[in-house]
Amino acid sequence: MVESPSPIPLFWEAALFARHSFSIVARETGKALLRRKEINLTFLPFGASELDPVGLPEYASILAACVGNKKPGPPASPIKPIMVRLQFPLRPFPPPKMTWVAYHPWEYSRAPKASVEVMNRTKEVWTPSKFCVDAFIRSGVSAEKIHVIPNGVDLEIYQPTGKQAILPTTNPFKFLFVGGTIYRKGTDILLEAYRRAFTSSDPVSLVIKDFGKRGIYPFEKGEELTREFARNSSYPEVVHLPAHRTDMEMAELYRACDVFVSSYRGEGFCLPALEAMACGKPVIVTAGGATDDFVSSSNGWHIPASLRLHGDTVFNMPLDGETELFEPDIDALVELLRRAYRDEADRRVRGADAAKSAQAWSWDAAAEKIVTRCQYLTAAT
Repeated sequence: MVESPSPIPLFWEAALFARHSFSIVARETGKALLRRKEINLTFLPFGASELDPVGLPEYASILAACVGNKKPGPPASPIKPIMVRLQFPLRPFPPPKMTWVAYHPWEYSRAPKASVEVMNRTKEVWTPSKFCVDAFIRSGVSAEKIHVIPNGVDLEIYQPTGKQAILPTTNPFKFLFVGGTIYRKGTDILLEAYRRAFTSSDPVSLVIKDFGKRGIYPFEKGEELTREFARNSSYPEVVHLPAHRTDMEMAELYRACDVFVSSYRGEGFCLPALEAMACGKPVIVTAGGATDDFVSSSNGWHIPASLRLHGDTVFNMPLDGETELFEPDIDALVELLRRAYRDEADRRVRGADAAKSAQAWSWDAAAEKIVTRCQYLTAAT
């Protein structure tokens, strides 16, 4: 009888109990890895917590795998452990006696010099999209160490059938935006295009599920802009939803709307677009960005966009040259909004294809790629 190889010791350092996308990715990818026999996963919670996971079944497996909570296991593995850090800014100190991997999303065309220096010290860099890969290579990260580990979606929760959220509107048609109402995510562009595309008498609403004003985006003014727009009775209707919603409630929200829209200037992946697709909704997104990995002409619409220089610093961190952001074409977005609204048959076809396309983007699929990388890394040491 041939003994199976020892599981690979993997330490996952990230903010586990926050509400931002880094934390969501860390939790969901981690839960998928806990289901893999090839990996012995230990969580190292990092940063501030916004959620209390104690007693909640969806966090039970994560808590049990956190350092200090894990039950004694088999004797120490002879395999060199791997440390994956998913955080920003990147910690510059290498973990002792471990293979160091940085899991790093990025939304701009260039990365900070400090981040590049850290990434070039790691064994590998994992990032969720081809856009991020190009940005890191452009910034000076060694191309051979960068690998795409995509984000995913919980296909048991995010699916086309199921309960729909009850929203405070009588309008039958609803566009949906999910994310921080910040410059980089282009909510100002979306509001302006929506104002031009419709009038207050059109039976249409733009639902904005805001995020981050009291967290990672405290100084952005997009929430005030959204509220001011919603108060203007001469504009088409905006429904502003700033309160936190669970995954189940988010799935209900996606299903209650007709089309997801994100006229972003910069994204490292855009997880809400994928979640909307899994719920059977076609999406309107910026062309040329990270969403090109999973949004096609059969499951959504692309907003033409140009590139514009955006300075040589991001978050007060110097870059090696000026970064660029996309500038979506407002006139083109106006026409796409009108087209999506008017053509129910087209929406239905694209939505069905969106749900089908999303099936390939589960968290288990992401975990499979991580297992492959871990097996390569341990074989190489």
